[in-house]
Amino acid sequence: MPEQEITLPKELSIRLYEERDELSWVRCRLLSFLDCSYFDDVHRYRELYENPAVCVVATRGEQIVGFLDIEYEEVAGQVCSTEGERGGVMWHLGVLPEYRQMGVATKMFEFACERLRAVGVFRIQAWTQDDVPANSWYRTQGFEQFTAHLNVFARGLISKGQMSDLLPGIEDSWKYLPHIRSLNFEAPCEAREELERLSYRIHEVRGYELNLQPETSPNM
Repeated sequence: MPEQEITLPKELSIRLYEERDELSWVRCRLLSFLDCSYFDDVHRYRELYENPAVCVVATRGEQIVGFLDIEYEEVAGQVCSTEGERGGVMWHLGVLPEYRQMGVATKMFEFACERLRAVGVFRIQAWTQDDVPANSWYRTQGFEQFTAHLNVFARGLISKGQMSDLLPGIEDSWKYLPHIRSLNFEAPCEAREELERLSYRIHEVRGYELNLQPETSPNM
């Protein structure tokens, strides 16, 4: 991890998300996701969380240039996918292309970690796909990978025979789905070679986890 302190350009600031930020936040997610494998994970609204969340934004004036959301547990098991002490999951992280390589993501993460420690949360999970910059950033912050699976986008107009071989038990669904034009599903990594002939897009989804030290700030 880098030891030198990151200083943002003076026109940028880090703060908590506010309701008035929603439109600018949605625009930021759209533009920041366009050049990564999550380019189709965009909506016309910002999602809400069932549990408490630390929602951070980087701003230039009134414009959102980066965002980071971590939903955290009040009771262990509410959010994280593995057993352990109370934790949080980083659901959203993005920075506009023109504001990358400035330490924006790291400063937002530092800001969020301070608030998580304040409420007694010292475990963070994150999920990302196989984009090299994203995986490099997580590892730089100290995250360690604990699992992986495939996110598969199957080809249009897949035949009944192919789909039955691929997904045993789907036969009962054909009366409702006589023509499957596209299908998105998860699969084990070891099935990649077999699935490549039936798909037009496959990503490896990786789960990461970081344990924060309560007595010190994250060394980023």
